[in-house]
Amino acid sequence: MSAFLLTRHRTGPSWDPTRPMEAQSDWEEHARVMDALVARGVLIIGGPAGAGERVVLVCEAATAQELLDALEDDPWTRSHLIDEVEPLSIRIDARHP
Repeated sequence: MSAFLLTRHRTGPSWDPTRPMEAQSDWEEHARVMDALVARGVLIIGGPAGAGERVVLVCEAATAQELLDALEDDPWTRSHLIDEVEPLSIRIDARHP
């Protein structure tokens, strides 16, 4: 059975604050991995939060470890973004009234 997981990311040591997200090193490979996670149904929604120094992803996976394993393919893991994963309890869901 899968669960919704919330990931919170903050910028890591390779993040260059003078460059926009799309101009960061390894952007194309990062985007490819994120697109693949969307196609697999793992990544539900995501994007920058606040001034862009943080990123939030809502994902669906059997366990937090399964999600972390999927994120290992992302070249930004630990270099550009530092991950925190926690369960997300869905209380309101417009998809399923």
